[in-house]
Amino acid sequence: MAKPDGKYFATWLTVSPLVHEVALMGDELGQHGRLHHLAYWYGLPQHLNDLAEACVEWGIPIEAGPLKHGVSQALCMYIIEPGGNRIELFGDSGYLIFEPDWEPVIWNEKDKERAIIWFGGELPETYFRYGTPQVRDPKEQLNVYNNPIKNKLEQANFVYDVSEEKIDELYHGETTIGRNDLTKLTLDTDTSVPRDDV
Repeated sequence: MAKPDGKYFATWLTVSPLVHEVALMGDELGQHGRLHHLAYWYGLPQHLNDLAEACVEWGIPIEAGPLKHGVSQALCMYIIEPGGNRIELFGDSGYLIFEPDWEPVIWNEKDKERAIIWFGGELPETYFRYGTPQVRDPKEQLNVYNNPIKNKLEQANFVYDVSEEKIDELYHGETTIGRNDLTKLTLDTDTSVPRDDV
């Protein structure tokens, strides 16, 4: 995808007949080294609805889709896994390229939405701005070191969708995490704080 000045802000690369195996995109927030998403090819387009049902049943947020990409013509869905990373569930190879002299297809920035969504719902603003690791305001970064307990809870809020009220109650020692909250946490979540910081 090219900007009006001719610079590319996204490119899709392949070394096989698949339309792409690696996609590189610029970060709209100007950050470097962030992950936009990982994709898992589940094989059959018919299974996309089954995966969407499973995500709803297990409380896994669906960020976008099911939808069809314009660039690859593949059916997919974007979810946010419990660790906070975006995952694309990719159920169709789209078109295959068998011609060794295939010329690249250039999409313009004005066609960005159409390139990503051929059909399906609109992309949320988070699609173009969210990546992992999460970008924080530099002032907030200072608070991380000033208050490690609250920082851990704020991270839990972002990743596991624990309510603001629950964070305040936990921080002030007015409640504990109940059974409903535990379903959103994983056992490998490190909420321990060094003894000196308490």
